[in-house]
Amino acid sequence: MKKTLLILGLVFLGVINLLVFRSGRLLEKAKDTGNVERRIKILEKSSGLFPFNDEVYRELGWAHFLLGENNLADVENRDKHFARSTGYFVKAGELNPGAYQTHFYYAQALSHMRFFTDTPDDYFEEYRKAAVLTYSDNEVYYRVGLAFLSLWTELSEEDKAYAIELLKNGNVFQDSSKAETILQTWASITDDTTVMDRILPRNPDIFRRYARFLGERAISLAERHKKMSMAEFMDFEHARRTYNLGREHLRYHRLSLADERFRDVLRTLERIHFYQNLAGDKRIDPGLFLDLKKSVYSGLVMVSARDRGRIDKINEYLSTYVDLEKDATPFNELEKYLERRNVFGEESGGAGISRRFCRIFFDYIQNRYNDVIKIGEDLKSVPIPDSGSTDIYVKIYRMIGDSYQKQDFLYDAQEYFQKALELDPDNLDTLTTMLFNQQRLNNPSGIRDVQQKMEQTLTPAEASLNETKVEKGETREVQLRLLEGETNLLLFMEPLNPDIPTLVSVFFGGRIIWEDYIGEEGIPLKINGVTGNNALEIQPVSGSVRLLRILRINKAVIGEEKTVNLSK
Repeated sequence: MKKTLLILGLVFLGVINLLVFRSGRLLEKAKDTGNVERRIKILEKSSGLFPFNDEVYRELGWAHFLLGENNLADVENRDKHFARSTGYFVKAGELNPGAYQTHFYYAQALSHMRFFTDTPDDYFEEYRKAAVLTYSDNEVYYRVGLAFLSLWTELSEEDKAYAIELLKNGNVFQDSSKAETILQTWASITDDTTVMDRILPRNPDIFRRYARFLGERAISLAERHKKMSMAEFMDFEHARRTYNLGREHLRYHRLSLADERFRDVLRTLERIHFYQNLAGDKRIDPGLFLDLKKSVYSGLVMVSARDRGRIDKINEYLSTYVDLEKDATPFNELEKYLERRNVFGEESGGAGISRRFCRIFFDYIQNRYNDVIKIGEDLKSVPIPDSGSTDIYVKIYRMIGDSYQKQDFLYDAQEYFQKALELDPDNLDTLTTMLFNQQRLNNPSGIRDVQQKMEQTLTPAEASLNETKVEKGETREVQLRLLEGETNLLLFMEPLNPDIPTLVSVFFGGRIIWEDYIGEEGIPLKINGVTGNNALEIQPVSGSVRLLRILRINKAVIGEEKTVNLSK
């Protein structure tokens, strides 16, 4: 008897296992079926074989909900499917109350069905159950957090804190689409920026996205500036850590990794526009920022020095470095470093003149003017190529001329300035040094000629911008040819759509100098330019604009005013 019961028990278990297996196979088949009505038929067969699988009823509930959504105009059919959807979700919940997926999908269905029919349950409570039951599903955190946020003004303080934790834990701001939905929902319910302060993760890219949203929606300019300042500070801290990694790689001769890290630092520093000046805080010490930038360029020179074939890169980095570094001591140390690697060795052709430039550069920057003049004498017999190296010859001739000038050999200086000017007639650096030389020579006609040439080269007192259209999010450069020192400008532009607030950012020298919503009046700008080309960058944030004209209030060289077109 016992043996018979055992056999019957085993047969029964085998049948149950077979039914469970067949039911599961049908469930998987249903999930892969695109046609909703066919999916329902397969799921009903699955539930007939094994009526205790909560997942089958959950899928049936969702399928009937979709059919109801597809038949909104057919009220009878819609309500029939919505009722069946509710019944199946309830049954799935009874079979497995701990399945968060059931509560999650039921909540989504209820949030739609409640607009068309009475529902027995509160979708909000179903979302809450789903969030409580799950530990790792970011989609659930996002959906539940979004539902809570949409009812923000009705929530208790406890529920608000819970919603914030859900949105923070769900990493929703890593997905641009979800982040935009969160921001849109927040802005439509409340413009309380302290809410987003509690939700936003500390990430510079996310802070910038939020700041852009604030500007586009004209919510809070002060909060935008604050978030941009915070993002830039995080970037600065990242740049410092990355630079230290680069120094370690350089120390252990991992040159490609050092080069990669140093370039990463430069890219990061380029994102820093000192919004802290608009926000009224001092998160980044400008001195430390400058020191870091100098150190990076010095590091790039050292990396490039390991490969003598990169002499042009060495000169490029040195030219930027000298604009930043005012102390001669680091150049002495850097020069010794390059000498140990034979960077100044003689070569013919383009590489040869590049190495001579590098040699002259270090002599000139450390006031060894006699050495510069000696190299200049050697260069007299070197023919200038028709193309390719013109710019480097201009710089060499100017350094030689300035060295003669500092030694009071003014006529020799004039000869080399003239050589440089013949290669680049509009070079303001050359014209400036030539003007000083003419003043030292006390030559009125020479002074007048150089002044007139400079005036023709400088940006005029009024420059047309040709009604250039700049789209939202686009950056347009306006090139200004100036002399070193403070210049006052008046910039005129107009919004393409005057019915919406148009926020515009203006940058100079990589730093933000003005940001606000534009009107009909001109925008006053005070800049500290360098001699030569200067770039004023204009970036509309919340709408497209049309650039009209720019006025230069003060003029460094006396001459006739005239209007030119800068749009090209």
